[in-house]
Amino acid sequence: MGARVPTNRCPWGFLAILPLAALPLELGCMPAPASVPASTTSGSPSTDSPGERSVDLGRLGPDDHPTHIFKLRNTSSRSIRITAVEKSCGCQSVGVRQGDAIPSGGSLDVFYALPADRPGPVGGQLTIRTDSDSDDLAAVRFSLSATMPRRVWAEPGTLRLSRGMSESATVVIRSDLPGILDRYTHVDTVRGHVTIDQSETVYHSDGSVEQITFEVHMSSGIPGGLVNDYLTVTFADARAPHIDILVQADGSAPKSSSSQSSPPVPAEAAP
Repeated sequence: MGARVPTNRCPWGFLAILPLAALPLELGCMPAPASVPASTTSGSPSTDSPGERSVDLGRLGPDDHPTHIFKLRNTSSRSIRITAVEKSCGCQSVGVRQGDAIPSGGSLDVFYALPADRPGPVGGQLTIRTDSDSDDLAAVRFSLSATMPRRVWAEPGTLRLSRGMSESATVVIRSDLPGILDRYTHVDTVRGHVTIDQSETVYHSDGSVEQITFEVHMSSGIPGGLVNDYLTVTFADARAPHIDILVQADGSAPKSSSSQSSPPVPAEAAP
């Protein structure tokens, strides 16, 4: 439980929320500690106004984590006790639990963390229920969101090849996390319907790899009809061990366009 901060009583009684700065902690799906002291936060103090219950951390860097501390202040005239803590996903971590009490005039730090291993937008909702008779205190809801680095991705994400038309395609591998592309080891095809050539590697000004380009070709022995294959690009990096790229290849012979005969020329009318 966080440090209790005395506050002046408010005659109508409500629960004020003061979100603090996000914590740079390594988090998974394991439960968080019962509480996290406010002194462990880093960075500039949050500019969120009191009463804010929805926080968007924005686009985070590769070493950042989508965590936040909300401070609950009980300004009612009696102590309240948490009866339930409800997360929108079991992969999230919360630093309070059922049975924690907030005395009148006291406060409680609520540590909330989203999973850090999911690229793109992430978000979650947290509901804390108490034994208060007041609707404002009986269920307090928070939301937290962020945009995580995409780690490694392919452009385009899916390749489509067809016999006699587009038998080759180019795919570019990029990353938001520095160093991953430098640890590229090899690329494989799962079913052997395509062959792969590494055509180009582009470097940043500091010498690190910015992108890797592959040329993908249909194999000569590909069966007729539509088949699926996968390219697996492997990296010696635990943050992104590999990326799989779907390849859809149509081995059917191209349909020849039927020649259109010229329409008959009407006979000239007899004079």
